[in-house]
Amino acid sequence: MPKDSESLKKLILEHVTLKDILKDEGKILGEISEEQFSCSFHGADRKKSARYYEETDSSYCWTCKKKWDLFAHIGQREALSFSETLRYLIKKYRIDTSKLPDIQGTHQRQKERKAVKIDERKILVAKIEKALQMVRDDIDFEKYKKFVLAYMYLKYITPEEKFAEEAQKMRTAMLKCFGDAHGR
Repeated sequence: MPKDSESLKKLILEHVTLKDILKDEGKILGEISEEQFSCSFHGADRKKSARYYEETDSSYCWTCKKKWDLFAHIGQREALSFSETLRYLIKKYRIDTSKLPDIQGTHQRQKERKAVKIDERKILVAKIEKALQMVRDDIDFEKYKKFVLAYMYLKYITPEEKFAEEAQKMRTAMLKCFGDAHGR
């Protein structure tokens, strides 16, 4: 069963750090909180271009203009994706992940919630499209153009968390215009 990647990261960091890796590679001595070293990735350095920062357990190279934590460093060194990097470190350091909960149930619930949101959005979009059709011939053309523009903005730009509220406001405004046009 799959595990939560954030939980896996925390567990891995209990067993190994970037400092450990850089020491094993002979890049740093690990005796001071910040150390210069030759970058592992861009090729030969005349002058040490990278620095390890113990406080954040990260490194930065001024030549590459890149920052690495343990996972980014191993991922780039071994040409692995993030999930492959997690598996690599777990295997290499024999980290027991059995105590971490599986996430199958969590993923399933997230998928279900997302599906419900998508369906609600589709329903609201359909209601607005229907309201647009209703008012198209009954209101001033300029007002109709503004509603269409507002609809496009709502459909393609409005953030998900504001969509339902804004959709309802728009639909109400269109229905009010329709009612006004018919003396209701």
